[in-house]
Amino acid sequence: MKRVVGDNATLPCHHQFWAGDAPTLDIEWLLLKPSSKQRVVITYFAGRVYDPNEAEAGRLTLAGDYLKGDASLLISDLTLGDSGEYSLKGDA
Repeated sequence: MKRVVGDNATLPCHHQFWAGDAPTLDIEWLLLKPSSKQRVVITYFAGRVYDPNEAEAGRLTLAGDYLKGDASLLISDLTLGDSGEYSLKGDA
């Protein structure tokens, strides 16, 4: 996906889990770049969303209802630093 600096982008991801699994749901979006190690950009764990990017808090958010199957990632006000390959890890 290609976007312009300053635009917003939504990276889609939909999942399914058995009824009753939501409290143990673990979602982790990662950014992988060829020149550096992967880094976590946002996590849902133990009933809370964690955004490790304190300097830009709120710019990366879970866009959908992640407890009902939509773990899409919204990146607001894109920067060059947002470029790379994104990966989602999930466990229920």
